[in-house]
Amino acid sequence: MQPGDDVGATYVSGNVEQLLGHRADAFRRVPSFWAEQVHPDERPRALAALSHLPDRGHLSMEYRFRHDDGSYRWMRDERRLLRNAEGEPSEIVGCWFDVTERKQGEERQQLLLRAIEQGANAVIITNAAGQIEYVNPRFTRTTGYTQEEVLGKNPRILRSGETPDTVYADMWRTILAGEDWRGTICNKKKDGSNYWESSTISPVLNGNGVLTHFVAVK
Repeated sequence: MQPGDDVGATYVSGNVEQLLGHRADAFRRVPSFWAEQVHPDERPRALAALSHLPDRGHLSMEYRFRHDDGSYRWMRDERRLLRNAEGEPSEIVGCWFDVTERKQGEERQQLLLRAIEQGANAVIITNAAGQIEYVNPRFTRTTGYTQEEVLGKNPRILRSGETPDTVYADMWRTILAGEDWRGTICNKKKDGSNYWESSTISPVLNGNGVLTHFVAVK
């Protein structure tokens, strides 16, 4: 690609066809080909980033690019401006990385987070040592505690003293065995009032099968 060109390319490696289904010469023959394949939602941002390349000397951006089959793939685009001995722009070199799987994973994580944040059930996540690492808005509305007040604390702060110790013993025996525990517990709100709730507590294992967290849905 030459500086000042309509983002036309002078060289594109042949593996672009394996990556996106388009023949390499399509990028060379039609200067506007790249821009036309960028998803309309990302096109203005991508073109704006490209326009700053002469001043910044490099860019890294992600956008959706139309595959030859009509679908879109998420691409990370990295480019660098090269200058000649006189310091004048001579050419732009760059490379693409397909990041579709990562982006889809991030979108699934965001969907899951929204579902938890907006859900009707209180959710508590603790680490393996029992320290609270996350509570959702429903938890704060139910208990009266803010997230800041409970992070790093043990869920024992909710104990009312009304639930028999045998219930907690059964709970720990079950979840430490790697199984879900379901039961009813009487807890205490920040204002000192008691409330009963049905709970499901599940252990969370990492990829090596090691216990890392507990998740309680109430």
